[in-house]
Amino acid sequence: MFKIGEAPSLEAGPVEHADFLELECLRQSDRNASGSDLAAALGRVDDDLPEERRWSDTRMENVVDDAFSELGYRQQQSGGGPHVYPFGVNEAARLMEFIGKKNNWGLYFFMLFATRMNMRDHKVQGGIDGTALFEEICCEVAKNYWGERADGMVFGTARRTDTSEVGAFPAAVNDLCKRLQEGVEYCSHSGFPPAAQDGNLDVVVWKHFTDGKHGKLVGFGQCKTGTHWKNGLFEMVPTGFCQKWVRTLPVVEPVRLYFMTSRLRASKWYDCSVDGGILFDRCRILDYAPRMATLKDRWLAWTRAAMKSQKIRVI
Repeated sequence: MFKIGEAPSLEAGPVEHADFLELECLRQSDRNASGSDLAAALGRVDDDLPEERRWSDTRMENVVDDAFSELGYRQQQSGGGPHVYPFGVNEAARLMEFIGKKNNWGLYFFMLFATRMNMRDHKVQGGIDGTALFEEICCEVAKNYWGERADGMVFGTARRTDTSEVGAFPAAVNDLCKRLQEGVEYCSHSGFPPAAQDGNLDVVVWKHFTDGKHGKLVGFGQCKTGTHWKNGLFEMVPTGFCQKWVRTLPVVEPVRLYFMTSRLRASKWYDCSVDGGILFDRCRILDYAPRMATLKDRWLAWTRAAMKSQKIRVI
């Protein structure tokens, strides 16, 4: 999994190659990138022997075509909401350019950089924690997807606001039960206190009825920045969370949601949906992202600081 400043391998796949082209587009003084740029970068890391060069040239053509097909899909699948896919893509000419206007480019670039930066060591940019900010963004996206009268909370951040993450967990579960009007209260059914990171729950979204009765549409979600998101698909099981940590199970099992700053290739979509629930990759998040005026200044500040740290001309 390549990071900013590196080039992906020839075998990396169209998602990584497309991310590289988007970053390369930002690096270029004219803010565009071509298939030739990708081929040149991949050629520098290609170890094919001279006698295999003809096959390598054919393979390179296919790789470049696949990358631009992926870029075209991103352009088509990011929706027509207030946050736009910030590039224009010409698949036939194998050319892309930055076309974002004003600040409507910011959310996509935040997710792009939060994927390709080292989010363990460099998640804080401009004094802002990018992983915590992503959880807040995902909560707003989930509420917008849930529709009118939806409500939600960021469970992960609520738990981490205390100086002791473990100590804050029971209080956070009690708060969740109160807001959901389900589950009654925190209860450790094993009889033992929670350990750090127990639960793996980041975002909760729900929609109440006016009658206040049990039984409603609830979503439990995880949020992942960076490129190492695959193992997390198996970490959040809503029924398991409730069986461990709340007094009584919700009447209706919560739906699994999985948010990632990364982009997921089409060939993996079905299997990952089975494993993780309703998937929100970078483009689906853009598709259902509301305006989020209270968060925009923070993701713009984080992104601009990230660009500066990577020596990319700030937009």
